[in-house]
Amino acid sequence: MPNYCVKGAPQPDIIVSPAHENCSAINDWIKHSSIASGIVSFVCTSAYNLAEAGLLDGLTVTTYHQSFDSLRKKFPRVNVHRELRFVDQGQVITAGGLTSCIDMSLHIVRRYFGFDTAQETAALLEYEGQAWKQSSGLKPPKSSNDGCQPVKSAQSCVWPVPHN
Repeated sequence: MPNYCVKGAPQPDIIVSPAHENCSAINDWIKHSSIASGIVSFVCTSAYNLAEAGLLDGLTVTTYHQSFDSLRKKFPRVNVHRELRFVDQGQVITAGGLTSCIDMSLHIVRRYFGFDTAQETAALLEYEGQAWKQSSGLKPPKSSNDGCQPVKSAQSCVWPVPHN
């Protein structure tokens, strides 16, 4: 159940955009909110929505494997990488599909809280995949100290929906 409408949603530290139908209200909210967010991430075909909002121009991204060619054709300013489960471009992190989203999420945990916490999280989830431990090798995260970044606060989930 959504907590907020697009109008009035608080500023999130991290934006995660799942695959969803293109919606100009949500795209506008993501574009506006991304300015002050530490990370803007998307999964699967949500790449189209972020590209439509202009957030991916000049970046290297990945997406669902059946969408590589159509994303590249529709958005020629976006460099689509075919061989990585997730791509970290600093503020923007992208994942291919459902299971690669787990790798991306654990990678984000690692950036904010360090390797040990990400490893503990993976163990709690009984997740045996190892791709989250690898860097995308494209552009390192902005911070050092094993990628840790301070989190402003633990807020409730912001799940914006269009205001009807």
